[in-house]
Order: sequence, then structure tokens, then C-alpha cells
Amino acid sequence: MPMDMDQAAKMLNMRIKIDVWSQGIDERIRINIREQLGVLFCQLPPRRVWFYVKRVRHMLLRSREPDERHGPQLDMDNLMNGAEDIIANGKKDLCRLMYFTTLNHIHLIKTPEFDIAGEITLDENGARRLQQIKALAFGPAGSICDCAIQVIETKARQFRDRMVLEGIPKMYQTPFLPKNENIEMATRILVRRVFSQLLSESLSQPDLESLEKVLFDISYPTKG
Repeated sequence: MPMDMDQAAKMLNMRIKIDVWSQGIDERIRINIREQLGVLFCQLPPRRVWFYVKRVRHMLLRSREPDERHGPQLDMDNLMNGAEDIIANGKKDLCRLMYFTTLNHIHLIKTPEFDIAGEITLDENGARRLQQIKALAFGPAGSICDCAIQVIETKARQFRDRMVLEGIPKMYQTPFLPKNENIEMATRILVRRVFSQLLSESLSQPDLESLEKVLFDISYPTKG
């Protein structure tokens, strides 16, 4: 464990240095660099990733300026309960899901006005809101079909493949979203309706309810 904590501190320092180094570069390139770094980190041992996302949460939500607190001796009191803990309780070895869930959760905390089901207006505010929805709901976390929970992946792919062949039910269609994102959102809605049945034998009821909320409100934001 001490080695994982030390390596997590070094991971955060690497992220900070890359952010500093890339200042002034096109923001799209910077975002891509962060995403690729996240993919790399997600290949590391789960416990190390858990310590790392705890440090990211602490840095972005409590201490906004990088300083000596990012060293190995992070106070355990600062390891706030977060969405990543629900993921860890639900199933082991879910580094990618844990990582991007934490980033989504931080974003949602910092933008409490976000509402994925709200109306999109035909003006500048509506355009910004649509951009925010697409970035959060269809960002680096990817598809519910690749969520790393096998039983969920299997059911999601069944729903998705059926809609690819037969079309998206009108009640699940969202204007302004392309077909692939409409299918993804509809798939999430349908999976959420059967979620409890799929995992009822492997999780306690409290863990089941917590995981459902995290998965569909944070990891893969879902309408309805």
C-alpha cells in the first residue's frame, strides 16, 4: 500500500507537469493529452488508480493550487467518500470506470445546474448546454456496452444491436443528438430499467441502489 500511495502521488505530479507544459497549446490537443494519460493510468493496478483519483478529487474540489499536499502523505481524512468508492464496492478491477466516474463526478459537483433531461433551446445558451451534455454524457467514459460489468455489458449490447436493426423507439429519441448517441442514450435507459434484476444476486440491496445511482447519474448520465 505505501508504494501505491507513493506512485499515486507521482501520477498526480505528472499530470500537473503535463498541464503546465501544455499551456498555450490548442485546448483540444490538451484535452486529448489528458484523455490519453487517463487511458495509460487505467492500465495500472486498481488500488493505485483508486489512490490517484482520490488525490485528483482532493486537488480539484478542495485545494485548487498544486502544492506540497500532493506528496505521498495525503491525510486519510481527505480521502472523501466519492463515486469511485461505490464502483470499487460493486466490483473489483474496474480502473477505467473508476477513473472516468471520478472525473464526471467532480464536473457535476462543480456545475450543480447541469440537467441532462432539461430542455435544449434554439439559442446560444442551448448550444452551450448541448455541448456540455455531449462532453459529459458521451465523453471519455464511452459506452454502457463497455462498462466492465459483464452482465450489464451483455444486456446493453442486446438492446443496442436490436435498435441498430429495428430503429430507435420514438419515445427514446432526442432531437439534436446524432443516431449513435440516441442509440447509446436509449440503451442506458433500457438497461437501467432491468438493472436491479441483473445484479440482485451478486450485490446487497444498499450496494445495488448506490451502484445504480452512480452508474446512471454519474458514470453514464441517463435521461429519465
